[in-house]
Amino acid sequence: MGLDVSWVTDGELAISRLRDHDYAVIVSDMRMPKVDGMELLAWIGKHRPDMATRILFITGDSAAERNDTAVQAGARLLLKPFKIDDLTRECRLIIERWNQAAQS
Repeated sequence: MGLDVSWVTDGELAISRLRDHDYAVIVSDMRMPKVDGMELLAWIGKHRPDMATRILFITGDSAAERNDTAVQAGARLLLKPFKIDDLTRECRLIIERWNQAAQS
């Protein structure tokens, strides 16, 4: 997709990066060490609300109530297992939505 990728191993490191950097797409698992996906979403909502609609959560827990909460906050959701084409499509949708909002 021609994107530069930053990789972190847990939600705490993700927050550290998000304090100082802007990203077109944030792909995050719902379950992470130290800070989980919902905590990450809450932090973004409070400190970087402009990025809340640029989150793509991936999860294997299809029945989780938190999935609904994440989607209501503007995040996208991709259930495991998924194909790379699904990941690419979701990232493109987020980037297109972000570009349209920036042009408005």
